[in-house]
Amino acid sequence: DLDDAAEVCVNAGGREYRWVFVGDAGYIGSAIKNRGMGRLALLKPYPNPMRGFMNLRYTLPFASVSRVDFTIVDIRGRVVWQKTIRERNVVGGGRSCVWNGSSTTGQRLGSGLYVIRMTAYDLKHKSLGSFDERITVLR
Repeated sequence: DLDDAAEVCVNAGGREYRWVFVGDAGYIGSAIKNRGMGRLALLKPYPNPMRGFMNLRYTLPFASVSRVDFTIVDIRGRVVWQKTIRERNVVGGGRSCVWNGSSTTGQRLGSGLYVIRMTAYDLKHKSLGSFDERITVLR
């Protein structure tokens, strides 16, 4: 049907990513809800509380992301762990990073409350957004 036609213009050297859903209204609503992967977000880390390893899940937009920084701080605000993930030729979607419960220097962290911060940057090193989640470590 020509009423449902769409046009997308992309500048030379640019990229554009789109999802196309075909189905009834119920299916399309469900598909859009379940595929929130085209946005920048830090998902709930699991398991939380953790005893060994923690899976840090996040999603990236369909845009130019140059790096993602993870920082974990203790309740006193001291940085105990950092990791930078450099992204190349990013296609948006879900990603994950595993944290083993140790500090950046390799020392096992004690039981307690911590905060994880994820910050993503574009190709010009401008912050695209930051997200915080509280996590609990049990030993």
